[in-house]
Amino acid sequence: MPNTLKTVFILCIALNSAVFAGALKPPFSFPSAKVLPKGVRNLSYKGLMINANTKFNNSGQRVTVGDPFNKRITFQDILDGKDSYVDKAGIKQMMHSIGASEQDMIARTTGQVNIVADAHIPVFAYGLGKRLTVAIAIPVVHSSTNIDVGNVQANQNFINGFRKALKDKGADDKVVEFNKKMIDPISEKVKEDNYLQMNNENKTLLGDIKLVSKYNFFENETNRLTLSLDISLPTGKQADVNKVVDISGGDGQTDVGFGLAHDLQVLNILTLSYAAAYTFQFADHTAKRIPTKSTSSLSPDIDDNTWRDLGDNFLIHLATKFHYQGFHFDTAYSFQYKERDVYAGNKYEKERYEWSSKDTRQNMHTIQVSLGYDTITLYKKKQFAAPLSVTLNHTRVVAGKNVVNDPLTSLDFSMFF
Repeated sequence: MPNTLKTVFILCIALNSAVFAGALKPPFSFPSAKVLPKGVRNLSYKGLMINANTKFNNSGQRVTVGDPFNKRITFQDILDGKDSYVDKAGIKQMMHSIGASEQDMIARTTGQVNIVADAHIPVFAYGLGKRLTVAIAIPVVHSSTNIDVGNVQANQNFINGFRKALKDKGADDKVVEFNKKMIDPISEKVKEDNYLQMNNENKTLLGDIKLVSKYNFFENETNRLTLSLDISLPTGKQADVNKVVDISGGDGQTDVGFGLAHDLQVLNILTLSYAAAYTFQFADHTAKRIPTKSTSSLSPDIDDNTWRDLGDNFLIHLATKFHYQGFHFDTAYSFQYKERDVYAGNKYEKERYEWSSKDTRQNMHTIQVSLGYDTITLYKKKQFAAPLSVTLNHTRVVAGKNVVNDPLTSLDFSMFF
């Protein structure tokens, strides 16, 4: 039958530093308590297509993925970029000489990030016993990232006045530095913090391999209950700590998930399915940029041995499934919640590690529709050579916090033998 194996979306759109890191992904499979008959094998291909151009921010508002690049640059930002008390005092003196205050905006930066990603996931499942199915999913992710950043000068009088004050002090080298930062402040900040230059990029990566088992512990004419266990192995490459925006193959740590699924056969053609799952994300150590202030994750400082505990997540999935003579039409609603991430280390101040946890708590509400056809009925009647199924799924994220907003479309082709 279609969707006999509950798999999980492996594509991890992990945008480093200035964008966001996302752990919750839109579901593309439907809840099911079915398992394969003993000795039956299932080979399926799942192709996923998603654009990551918009997201829900921490307030639940829709914004662009590149929204963190759209910032006001004030004189306070210029002061924050200086370590020396003498440099800060000199800037304050020039600022006051042109009638400006720390809160006055001198310029505004703009930025846009567009991501297109495809995941190709072959899945092999086997009915190990009458009630037990085991499976392995091996995702390969291809992504294309386009970045465009710029600068809109907001107050030319302040800019001209500050430039003149620098010249009057004979600081010609500071004038050159100031002019460069006003032309392209984002790129200059990236260079200053020792990140790699931001470029458009296409790449293909192995994702986190997932091992799944399902055990059907109760079944009668109308009800079926199944427990599931899945393990995500850290086979996918993490986001590059030296890139402001990067697509990863995985988060670099092991996950273990437990779930319970229930199928209720209401009519011969109608099934109601419910599922709940909890995923534990085990703590580990990794290289991470540690923020220098609470308002920005851009930082020149790297702790190669940062302790992290990515937040566990919880899923509730409800579905209705109509099936008639091989055709099936399914609808579903899901809610996911992820706890905040926790970071710690000894290289920098404790408060700075706590800033890394900002906006990492997530939730996501989605609706799904699926349309497909299988030849299982025809195969049983010996009217078709093989039991096959083809399914087209579409998932929309209708609300959430700190998650991608764009819809996901997937194609599932399965064969049983």
